[in-house]
Amino acid sequence: HHDEAWMYDEAFLRWWYARLTRCRFNRVEYVLGFDTAYLSPPYPWFIGVPGFETLRVVGLSDAQRAANLQGLRRMGQLAHDYGLEFVLAAWQQKAWTRGQGVLVENLPQDDDALLAYTGHAVTAFLESCPEIDVFQLRVNHEAGVAGADGITTNERYWRRIIDAVAASGHPVELELRAKGLSDALIHYAQAKGVALTVPTKYWCEHFPIPYHISRLRTEELARVDNLNHSRRYSYADMLRKPRSFDLLYRLWNYGTSMLF
Repeated sequence: HHDEAWMYDEAFLRWWYARLTRCRFNRVEYVLGFDTAYLSPPYPWFIGVPGFETLRVVGLSDAQRAANLQGLRRMGQLAHDYGLEFVLAAWQQKAWTRGQGVLVENLPQDDDALLAYTGHAVTAFLESCPEIDVFQLRVNHEAGVAGADGITTNERYWRRIIDAVAASGHPVELELRAKGLSDALIHYAQAKGVALTVPTKYWCEHFPIPYHISRLRTEELARVDNLNHSRRYSYADMLRKPRSFDLLYRLWNYGTSMLF
């Protein structure tokens, strides 16, 4: 309910977008499901998926869900009015359970069933909100899905989502964040014809320093085979040539108090 105060406030959105453009920003990114059960996964907050009618957000009516989708679309439309690229990031596909309640009922816990739902949901979501220019995913274990060891990337899961993005009638650019991202997953997305960009953390979580990290830290070098560590910060090993994707440096400083 706190989001409703600004999400449906067109005067605020116009003020915010105008401020961004005056400050020479060219894109706005909304992160959904950042280490919280809220909007994890984001899709049932905005759409229903045929065949999964019992999968719902607790206490959210059909009318409220439709209003959420309309509000999200209006956010994208206004962003475009101000020349801003509209980026939506779905950071968690399943809520972490550490001290968190579950806000989505009947979300499959079985991998096959969860894959089936998420695949259909991603395609339907992108088609329902054509204002989305870029769809961003973090593909490491922090998304709530991981390999059998609980740490490594669940390649099968992310390949299914890439398939869902490719199947959408609304073409979007796909951003797969570098942390945990394998070369095999990059090649898979490109083989599907998806426009791919890899975002990374320019400065770690540090207070801004006047340069990006030019070598892996000791912590990453100690676990260089674990892509959750070795591809976590700066450009890691992602600038090897030939390179067939764009690398996007993201300022990641724990919020505006650090940036400004």
